[in-house]
Amino acid sequence: MRKTVLSLLVWLAVVSGAMAAGPPVGEVPFVRASSKEEAVVKLQVLRKTLSTLPPRVTPEQKLIDERTYYRVGQTTVPLLRVAEEYAVRYRPGTSYEAGLRALKDAGVNVERVGTCVPTQLDILRLSADAAAAGGRALRSASSMVEKVYPVFVYPQDNARMIAGDDVIVCVEDEATLARLSGALANARAQVVRRLPSKNAITYLVRLEPDAELDTLGLCEMLHGQQGVLWAEPDFTREIFFDFTPNDPLFSMQQSHHNTGSNGAVADADVDAPEAWDVSVGSSSIVIAIIDDGVDTSHTDLLIAPGGYDFYNNDSDPSPTGTNGHGTGCAGVAAAVINNNYRTAGIAGGCKILPIKIAESTFASNTVIGNAIQYAADHADVLSNSWGGGGSSSFINTAIDYAVTNGRGGKGCPVFFASGNSASGWYQGGGRYRLSTSGLSGTYRFAFDYWKDVAISSGLDTVYIDNVCLLSSDGYTHIWREDFEGASFPPSGWTLVSSTGTNLWYRTTTNAYTATGGSYSARAGAIGNNQWTDLRTPLMTITGTETLAFAAYISSQAGKDGLYVDVYDSSDTYIGSWGLFSGVPTISTAVAYPANYVNTIAVGAASDCDRRSDYSQYGPELDFVAPSNGGWNDIVTLDPIGSIGWTSTDYKTNFGGTSSACPLAAGIGALRLSYSPTTTASALRSWMRANCDKIGGVVYSGGDPGAGGRNDQYGYGRVNAFLMVPVTVSHVEFE
Repeated sequence: MRKTVLSLLVWLAVVSGAMAAGPPVGEVPFVRASSKEEAVVKLQVLRKTLSTLPPRVTPEQKLIDERTYYRVGQTTVPLLRVAEEYAVRYRPGTSYEAGLRALKDAGVNVERVGTCVPTQLDILRLSADAAAAGGRALRSASSMVEKVYPVFVYPQDNARMIAGDDVIVCVEDEATLARLSGALANARAQVVRRLPSKNAITYLVRLEPDAELDTLGLCEMLHGQQGVLWAEPDFTREIFFDFTPNDPLFSMQQSHHNTGSNGAVADADVDAPEAWDVSVGSSSIVIAIIDDGVDTSHTDLLIAPGGYDFYNNDSDPSPTGTNGHGTGCAGVAAAVINNNYRTAGIAGGCKILPIKIAESTFASNTVIGNAIQYAADHADVLSNSWGGGGSSSFINTAIDYAVTNGRGGKGCPVFFASGNSASGWYQGGGRYRLSTSGLSGTYRFAFDYWKDVAISSGLDTVYIDNVCLLSSDGYTHIWREDFEGASFPPSGWTLVSSTGTNLWYRTTTNAYTATGGSYSARAGAIGNNQWTDLRTPLMTITGTETLAFAAYISSQAGKDGLYVDVYDSSDTYIGSWGLFSGVPTISTAVAYPANYVNTIAVGAASDCDRRSDYSQYGPELDFVAPSNGGWNDIVTLDPIGSIGWTSTDYKTNFGGTSSACPLAAGIGALRLSYSPTTTASALRSWMRANCDKIGGVVYSGGDPGAGGRNDQYGYGRVNAFLMVPVTVSHVEFE
């Protein structure tokens, strides 16, 4: 069987949180091969050269429990060590690339996971043989390596947390610091500087190179000392990025106004046009987007002065590279409304304050905490579409400051995305979108689960659902299938496998539920060196369409997994997209910091008024807001030019709790535009009490007068219209 690989665009909208590693972002080069096996080998080589997100720690990796922990208040937070990963700080003057090259030249089998500029760390993954020697292998391999640190994960979500040389210490008064001087000197630690916390006395303390204690040990030594309120490492933490206007893309914004088209359920929205009849938001209300940067030159955004880049410590909060997440969030919250251009933000009359905390998926506690406190001094509403890792006293202190001291003492509401890892579906919040550019004719597409010669991981299968062919606008459905019909395979679909058995079948186990269905298609159980296909009907393709689908993939990473093959009308093989593989990290609980008591936790609902399968949930969830996860994605802004995800200044494939969070934050900004004296506490109560009850579930308990809550939906789906005019049907909190 001769197979070649098409030069076709592969997109995965990886957001919020979840920034899970997925298919390459960008164009997959054309590959000619005499067989599928040859194509697989070539794709494995090419994948390493493509732009991909840093790989998450997966269930396949070895995690070691060494009873390591740190303290937040009276709680101990456990950490597991990643056996094959270390963080390296190079000697001054050594670039990340030069340092990594020196290690590889020395024969160390190593690949980069990510970097963090503020803490000057290069996070590396070693081969099993190199990792067996521990950090010694890295230290002895190159004189450019100054120090090596273990990489830990927080067990709930496998977010990496690295304790370097710095500790944040919170004391009762300045006299306490003087009393600690002897103990710090004995531990070979010194005070670096006082941190800018306004509601606490905090200092940065640094271990000297010859210190025997590590920062976790130093924190434990300081715990219980007279006058020490808390001490924690300044962790480098992995964060997972969670009237009718005339704007031309508004008709695609079903989260704002859902007409029931494209398979959606009518009115599964926030009643934006009804709210806009009262207010589109005031330019005196500022929404801080704390993220990977916002395009301050974008025509469709009103930018407030004072934006800041805390990651690089400069005054330019613009994104770099493929970073388009923050600009997308800003568009959802406050793209300029009724300007006959692009999209309409829910609070399109409000301004955006860009606050940059990351360029990859790593940031430090001090960067995050300082950014939140700054935002509270310069904005009215704080939107955070990211999360992950264990709790932090320093970040919590900054959130407390915002909620208590922001807006002249009325408090800033602080919104956080609940997270995108509740399911194997839409890991990271995005669906698969495959461009048909380069095809012209009649074709069928084959969902091909393919295994190599050895080893299986995870569930060793793939599920698919909600398969759509989208028109050239990347939104309108030409054709779709959800496997809910009376028979399987559906009419026109065919089942083929290398053995003639082990065919795809329909199942309710692990099925996709966000569109209200009960069934999904699952690949049959196959052995090594086998494949099984689920093939669509023939359809006419012009090269302008996009094939979109939801998938739950659980397989050996980089070896077994899903290819999408293309056959012509004669069933002659044309080419493939792929490989899509790996075992998902699933965590249903609301992620930190969304689960902190003083934040507003926002989950995601689909365009069918169901919880999006990926949306993390639990008792800390306040409410949900419409996002993707159903039949349609979110349309929003993208940075201008080559920066961001597209070559245009908008995108049609946003989503996740990353989109739900700024939508809720924008609705909060509408309320403050209408009633600027509302306190942060009152706003939270008001939003809870004026949600629509969706999902067909029971709501009970919760705040008095709010109609009950449910762990999967919080108090329900937020409603913008109920946030502006005060009528007898509303519940008021002031």
